[in-house]
Amino acid sequence: MFLFLAGCGASGFLSDKPPASPDTTMKMKGFEAYATTEGKPQYIIDSDDALLKEKLYCIEMKKIHLTFFKEGEEGKTGTLTSDEGLYFFRDNPSMKRKKNDIDLKGHVLFNTSDGTSLKTPEVHYESASEKIYSSAGFEKRKEGGDQTIIIKGKSFVTDKNLRVWEDTGATMTVETKPTPIKKKEK
Repeated sequence: MFLFLAGCGASGFLSDKPPASPDTTMKMKGFEAYATTEGKPQYIIDSDDALLKEKLYCIEMKKIHLTFFKEGEEGKTGTLTSDEGLYFFRDNPSMKRKKNDIDLKGHVLFNTSDGTSLKTPEVHYESASEKIYSSAGFEKRKEGGDQTIIIKGKSFVTDKNLRVWEDTGATMTVETKPTPIKKKEK
């Protein structure tokens, strides 16, 4: 199931202005799309500005916010933000992307409901497998009590909840918060 909503106030479709490029069908202020599996939300994506690239079967977006949901439930598992990206509303064989896939780049930050965060310059989401991957380097942080676990690497593949990881060239460090020294009472 797929549904997308867009504000068409700045649409080239309704104005005398030509589209931004020959591939652009419509310019939009505000864009929102929902992907569901068996009637349950998979994710919601929205952006401040968007260009419908009809020939490429995608929406080019700016200032993106993506919310993921638990498998078969309505509880949120995490949010992802980025500067720009592409949302595919139909299979695009030439770009090897499927319907509901998302490619994001520019200050990608993913935060899960359990406190894990992931930073990377770019990330790709495959809707069918619900896998997130990147080969542009990454930093994953997990806060827990008085420790922060930091994993940095060259590439990764993970599930949308950041729980099952495959990574390359990764190193792990553990930062411990200093314990305050108690003053002796006189």
